[in-house]
Amino acid sequence: MVKGVRLRSRRALVFLSCLLVLVVAGIITVRLAQGDDKPTEVARSAGESACSARKTREHCDEIHLDGRTWRYAYRPAEKATADTVLLDFGGPGLSALSGSLGLGPFLEAYPQLSKRYNFLVIEEPWVMRALPDGCDAAMSGYYLAYRDATGGGVAATKSMVDKCDLRGGGWGFDRESYGKLVKAIAQKHGSQLKGFIGHSWGATRLAYLGKDAPEWSILLRPFPVGVDSETLVRTRAQLTATLYPAVAQVTGSRIDTRSLEVTQFDQASAIVDLGYVPSEYLAAESAGVRDGSGLAQIGKLSDALWGRYGTDSLSPGNLAQFQEICAVVGPLAAQPLTITTSADALAARFAPCAGFSRNGLVASASPTTCVVTSKYDSVAPEGLARSTYGTLPGNVKFVDTDEKSHSSFAGMEACLTHVGIAN
Repeated sequence: MVKGVRLRSRRALVFLSCLLVLVVAGIITVRLAQGDDKPTEVARSAGESACSARKTREHCDEIHLDGRTWRYAYRPAEKATADTVLLDFGGPGLSALSGSLGLGPFLEAYPQLSKRYNFLVIEEPWVMRALPDGCDAAMSGYYLAYRDATGGGVAATKSMVDKCDLRGGGWGFDRESYGKLVKAIAQKHGSQLKGFIGHSWGATRLAYLGKDAPEWSILLRPFPVGVDSETLVRTRAQLTATLYPAVAQVTGSRIDTRSLEVTQFDQASAIVDLGYVPSEYLAAESAGVRDGSGLAQIGKLSDALWGRYGTDSLSPGNLAQFQEICAVVGPLAAQPLTITTSADALAARFAPCAGFSRNGLVASASPTTCVVTSKYDSVAPEGLARSTYGTLPGNVKFVDTDEKSHSSFAGMEACLTHVGIAN
């Protein structure tokens, strides 16, 4: 049964505000590492624990499985229990234990959860994986081929896919690794998975669990699992153009706060990234991006979309993003030669999917599921979410919000009520 309500959750907005103090204003928390600061390199000496090798701002646990070490955070409930909720902030390409995603503020915003359940958050594998030789340069080549409109985007993308071993696995999760890891952690702690809360790509992680999905799930602005890349990019491009029209294109401009010129490439990329900007900043950010007056913000948003740091280096979180997403959505038929529109920027971000085959993953739901959508969400279009999750069996409820930002957690309180968790 599918139901629908419309609301604005104050507590969810409080949670979002808590997250914003952790990041640069105007840049959504769930973005790749970006800007002119280089990410910390993995440095792990013999015998050193994975949690010590790269410091975290969240509690860190680790487990050895299938020849590698996995990091995660396990937060016990206030009262001893085996009942556990798996929280997935989405991505791919996010460091769940970095502190930027706000596990602490989340639990503070929803104390009815932390009193009743243990919480499990799993770190993506790319965080602890070293780059293969030549991979860093190949990522830069991919970025510059599109940024500089060299016409070599196809060749540069293929080089990155090969040099970074994108088809070999291990940067992101897949159905087998995620499911086995969740079970192994549950066995280690003697816990039982009762619930799942997933934002955006978190819906894909629920699909990885398949028949092992817990009793209830909350999916906030979910990725439409099962949709192909052509449909996804076309729908996102159309909605982005509708929400952010009338772009006055910029010419190359130097600014003091950025090592690269702000160009038409950056403006097109920034338009795509507006979908992640918190609602309270969106009107001002959008105006400056669309009319070309906000050069600094155009640069920041472009860097957030591409995960740029230094001059032309890209965060390795990109590799997790490409690997997981491409395996689910498959190839995009055409790749742009130049980036002049938001549709071009979107297509370039899916260019690494060339040569990938879809893995056949389909959406999953729990016996009781709540799905939050917004018609203003250009990242996870409402229409695709409804067509994906509206036909699934079980007690599925849709909560519609008027929040424009893909980052919003508005709708959580209505979903908590639906899955039987009172204040």
